[in-house]
Amino acid sequence: MLTASAGLLSACAVDKPLAALAAREYDSTGASPFGALSPVTDPSTGLDLLQLPEGFSYSTYGWKGDEMTTGGPTPGAHDGMAVVGQRASDGAWILIRNHELRRGDTIAAGAGVYDGHLYEGGVLDDEDAITLGGGCTRLFYKDGVWLGAEPALGGTYRNCSGGPTPWGSWLSAEEIIFDGREHGGALHGYVFEVPAEGEASARPIVDMGLFRHEAVAVDPRSSTVYLTEDNKAASGLYKFVPHDRSGQLGSLEAGGTLYMLAIEDEPLCDLGDAEEGDRYRAHWVEIADPNALPEVVDVWGATSGKSGPFMQGEAQGAGIFSRLEGAWFQDGALYFADTDGGAAEEGVIWKYVPDADEQGGELIAIFVSRFSEETDAPDNLCLNPRGQLFFCEDGGHMPERVMGVTQDGQVFAFAANNVVLSEADIAAMGRDGVIGAHDYRASEWAGAGFSPDGQTFFVNIQGPGITFAITGPWEKWA
Repeated sequence: MLTASAGLLSACAVDKPLAALAAREYDSTGASPFGALSPVTDPSTGLDLLQLPEGFSYSTYGWKGDEMTTGGPTPGAHDGMAVVGQRASDGAWILIRNHELRRGDTIAAGAGVYDGHLYEGGVLDDEDAITLGGGCTRLFYKDGVWLGAEPALGGTYRNCSGGPTPWGSWLSAEEIIFDGREHGGALHGYVFEVPAEGEASARPIVDMGLFRHEAVAVDPRSSTVYLTEDNKAASGLYKFVPHDRSGQLGSLEAGGTLYMLAIEDEPLCDLGDAEEGDRYRAHWVEIADPNALPEVVDVWGATSGKSGPFMQGEAQGAGIFSRLEGAWFQDGALYFADTDGGAAEEGVIWKYVPDADEQGGELIAIFVSRFSEETDAPDNLCLNPRGQLFFCEDGGHMPERVMGVTQDGQVFAFAANNVVLSEADIAAMGRDGVIGAHDYRASEWAGAGFSPDGQTFFVNIQGPGITFAITGPWEKWA
């Protein structure tokens, strides 16, 4: 686990970087406990889609356009994902995967037929009816073999990230605020719960706030939910305290209270300017109206400016981040990323440790990127069962990478995107007209997470839309 030295401070101007972190020097291969990267062949396509350390291999599944087991094509724009449970019939691991799509074909189980619950079927755009393409699919994996995929949620808008719950479900978050109510549609910018098996209720958890959601992470001890906001220079870190803390499917839909993080003795602390090793004492301010609209809503429902929850937190002196993205809760701490925070605007990884009563806690900047080669825009992140931290890049680096962070603050490249597809490659795979010939190496990684036994690393590359299962000698990282 990543740790930090003892001692608490209570101001925005805080400790300079910890000595071990400040003295580090970046080495993308030498710092890696797994060794240097080299191209590795995908057995199903014969293409070198990834660069990995020696001894690691992978399989691919659920490419954009592939037919799902229930019929209908796999949507594209693969994003947040996690293992959420095991299938009752055969014990296969169940993953739920987001699709960061806006408008397009609704995620369906057949030719225009959806077999699960739908949030909404469409809105009016000028004179043309449109449908919303965002939502989730379920994937099944057992003993190293992909077994199939099916729709799980549809009729939502730009489902970017989210997170798993301890009770076996997925919280899917919309990274947009869109008000279609004046045009035959619905209000978007919410979190939805999707069960590991069975139909989703498709009811938004309104009390989790109306804003540009990114990641969701749940404290298993209390069912408190932490949420990140991705809205440039006006992003907050939130927590949702549910009325029903029983920790079961549907319990969060009973509502709760939303709060935004603030820094003690320093109102409106600019946390986007973090330096590595900065430490703060934090508390929480209540958001009275989590469903408040943002600053600007135009005549066609598009929105801009600060979100309604953010403005309420800002009025109470809450802390301000730049653009919050991935989040993960494990071993009593929340880890989350500010994708363009820090002086170089290349990203910050934060750790928040709540006090026992959850009224406040300690906030620590455990890693701040100094230049794009070191880390380019950390986004989705996760910890494996060993407590080791991995995160995905999303800044247009060539190639984009999955990075690891050692206990002393060193970052290293664990995997690199090597997806370059020619017209001949696409024809050989039988995917003509579905995906295009392109150099996809700058496409973002997303949806990183491990199997419960820690032996399989699941992750997506958003374009052209591929899911990977990576295995290898994880024990090399002691």
